[in-house]
Amino acid sequence: MNPYDIPDHPVIVACMRTGYPPGMEPKEYTCPVCGDECETVYTDPLNQVMGCDVCLEAKDVYDYYEEMEE
Repeated sequence: MNPYDIPDHPVIVACMRTGYPPGMEPKEYTCPVCGDECETVYTDPLNQVMGCDVCLEAKDVYDYYEEMEE
């Protein structure tokens, strides 16, 4: 074994593998309704989660009422 062949410190290995030191990885936020990773969570007036930008669909109000009439 070569005396200069010293393994890297575990923190350096983690930084090389993930880009972050141990315990500093960015948290992945998921929707409590669908479980997908999301950026926006929508709540109702009582602050209960209705869904996220992945599992909810935005509709134009005119299209919504046209669908309701059919």
